[in-house]
Amino acid sequence: MFHLNYEMILKKIIKADQMWVVADTHFGFISYKGKNILDRIMPIVTMNLHMKNGQMRHVMRYKQKTDFGVIYQGDGDKEYLNRWAERVAINFASRSQGAYSIDETEDIANAFGNY
Repeated sequence: MFHLNYEMILKKIIKADQMWVVADTHFGFISYKGKNILDRIMPIVTMNLHMKNGQMRHVMRYKQKTDFGVIYQGDGDKEYLNRWAERVAINFASRSQGAYSIDETEDIANAFGNY
């Protein structure tokens, strides 16, 4: 069984400009493995909540705002995944980089390669 070192991953995320979740999709959404990774990075926010723009948001634990994007393979619902990436980014007080099919990797490189 493969285990990820989440402490090391979290340290890299809180210093990164961008984070991309790369996952298979099933039933239009990312697989449980991709969602599990996202759930395990929640320590970058606190459990405390506050109102911002009329919505409840986590209080950030660190100053760095890591932008969030999704690269998916399979039968993903691109529109839904884009909305979800936006919601995740809002919850992490960052910007969404959007959702892209693995077939769009050249578009991703062109859009964000010089970020």
